[in-house]
Amino acid sequence: MREKDAEILNYVNTHFNDPNINIMQLALMFEMSTSYLSKTFKKIAGVGLLDYIHSLRIQRAKVLLETTDKTIKAISEETGYTNSLTMIRAFKRYEGITPSEYKNLASS
Repeated sequence: MREKDAEILNYVNTHFNDPNINIMQLALMFEMSTSYLSKTFKKIAGVGLLDYIHSLRIQRAKVLLETTDKTIKAISEETGYTNSLTMIRAFKRYEGITPSEYKNLASS
């Protein structure tokens, strides 16, 4: 993996919970076109940037659902979603169940 590729991946891994992270911001930051960044990211991560960010956010949300009593709203804010509805939709898309259903299953 090239050094710049590692920098991009590391940045996304540490800033996935920033609600403003997006392809345009990263392209400017790493001085490349959005299309080149998109292709490069897919090559290094195996999935597109948005799917990768969602997967990191969902994994973090799952940990918080299992280990805390935080509300869905608080978890959505902590994981980088702009509102709880967006997180619920993404969670259901990637996990097949809602965060509430996941929390109930995890606590039983």
